[in-house]
Amino acid sequence: MAIPKLKLKLLIDRKAKRVLFAEVGKDFVDFLFSLLSLPVGSVIKLLNKSKMVGCIGNLYESVENLNDTYILNPIENKDLLLNPKPAVSSVGVPLLLGQEARTPGGYYMCGSYHRNVTDNPLAICPQCNHKMSTPITYVPHGTGNVGTNGAEGGYVKGVVTYMVMDNLTVMPMSTISSITLLSTFNVENVNLLQEKVVDMESIPAFPSIASYLSELNIFNTEFSQLALSSSLISGAFLPALYYNMSSKDAILLGLTMNAQGFTDLSFFQVLTAVQLVNYDYFQIMVLSSVVITGASAPLVRYLHKSSMKYKLLNRRTIAHSELNTPLRILACIHNERNALSAIYLMIATNPTKTSPINLNIIHFVEIVGHETPQIISHRSYERSSSSPNTTSQRIVNVFRSYEEKNKGRVSVAPYTVVTSYTSMHHDACKLAIEKMISLIILPFHKQLDTGFAHSGIRTMNKNVLENAPCSVGIIIDRGVLGGIKNVLDNSSSYHVAVVFLGGADDREALAYLAERMSEHPNIKVTVILLLKKSCEYNLKKMSAENRFDEETLMDFKLRTTYNKRVTYIQEEVNNGVGVVNVIREMGDKYEMIILGRRHDENSPLIIELTDFDKCSELGTIGDIFETSNYGGKATLLLMQQQSK
Repeated sequence: MAIPKLKLKLLIDRKAKRVLFAEVGKDFVDFLFSLLSLPVGSVIKLLNKSKMVGCIGNLYESVENLNDTYILNPIENKDLLLNPKPAVSSVGVPLLLGQEARTPGGYYMCGSYHRNVTDNPLAICPQCNHKMSTPITYVPHGTGNVGTNGAEGGYVKGVVTYMVMDNLTVMPMSTISSITLLSTFNVENVNLLQEKVVDMESIPAFPSIASYLSELNIFNTEFSQLALSSSLISGAFLPALYYNMSSKDAILLGLTMNAQGFTDLSFFQVLTAVQLVNYDYFQIMVLSSVVITGASAPLVRYLHKSSMKYKLLNRRTIAHSELNTPLRILACIHNERNALSAIYLMIATNPTKTSPINLNIIHFVEIVGHETPQIISHRSYERSSSSPNTTSQRIVNVFRSYEEKNKGRVSVAPYTVVTSYTSMHHDACKLAIEKMISLIILPFHKQLDTGFAHSGIRTMNKNVLENAPCSVGIIIDRGVLGGIKNVLDNSSSYHVAVVFLGGADDREALAYLAERMSEHPNIKVTVILLLKKSCEYNLKKMSAENRFDEETLMDFKLRTTYNKRVTYIQEEVNNGVGVVNVIREMGDKYEMIILGRRHDENSPLIIELTDFDKCSELGTIGDIFETSNYGGKATLLLMQQQSK
């Protein structure tokens, strides 16, 4: 039988030295489509096992070399494995193996025609236990359509000319599609195009096509790997930026998506197995994957370690919260004294029915010995203990009593966490994320009346300040805060001051004051603005931080224009000494002083005061208040706004 030939008409761009596409007939398209039906054993046989990448070639060779003694029915089974035939063969398709499908008459049934078929006439029917020796006729797929399709075999119709791209994309040939492709390939001079007719026999066609495709650089491997990596990174990086993720987290996501593993290596092996790329290209692709993944791994580890573990996409601060919505607060409690301070602060925060407080509390208990860390939720339906024998029970009962007296204005969700001080910040931050907290309240680690400092609480406070997913406030109760209960229950006034030097933390302190305390009828508010002398406020020359400060102050003034309980004082100072003088003059006029924790260390008002910063979690100005008698017995609230 004569071996049929396959014809291709190649359109070559001589200037770019590339093949644009091939004009082919039905026989070539049928041949390409028939590749999808080849068994794996047939592919190995055609390609030569020595050219196979991986272990499939070794498996084929093992079957060849295995002695017939170890094989059941060696003549049939060995031939079935080494020379498998397509399960279905379409008429007229020039398969690489020819039309060696199963021949008609090779299948048998039992005499009772039960629904069992075999190719062995000695087999026993499982239903009637008789030999299955009655021959039946096998009808190949597509045979029934021969009359209706004009006796055409194969997969596609022969009245159409087809176009095959160098990436094996097949489409019908038309003038419009040809012109569109010329435009796609940026062909400007059609005189540089050349037609070339190629003949190839069907049996060696498979390696011949692979050779042509390799020569025509279907896979310009280095460029393909670079393009693939770039697309994976940018495909994750750009949407992440669009949805307000930080650039660091977006890069981290892109690098993670770019990591290549076993799936990619398997894909490279398949490409080499079907000879769409040669072994040299395979080596380049594998090496590129190793380099790209190897470079991505340390970058991912570095970015993940340096990225904040509990950072959120949106801002959870008081300044960014909406009006007349619940204020979600998490109070961290270590003892009963902390519990009373937190309740008194909530009273001053002025919860209302239109703007209530959702208060979550955690009573932290240090783990002892080899106990297992645990978190206990004291659900709302649990009754208060009539005989509170433990500190946790007493603390929970105090907050339950406060909730009952302020129904509709305050809701309380208490928890007890037993863990080490070095791990307490994890529980606080996780609960803050889960409950969408806007402010975490921390007690100061030092008792000012006794001078006792708790190193464990200080460690926790530092960790929370560094990792918090929201704003943080450190409360220092110097003895006056407890008096707010009686003050607010009668007509007496409770004086609160805000020291404003500028910066995000000072803006958060002012927002806390403006949103809540200034609305209470018995609280008088004083805002003390410290400015550098001869400082000209030109909005065009201001930095972004200065503009934010100015806008916040103007908004506060506008909202409190008709509030006679609000006083605004502006003090001009030359340097840090002037700042200390203003703080000293505050005396004991106020029961509470609110200020920001962090300030610009290069500011002329702060740079001279850095020597005072002995307690880093309080900041420069907070440390001045804590280490001196400035402010008298006033309670201090240090605010830190959530960082991006």
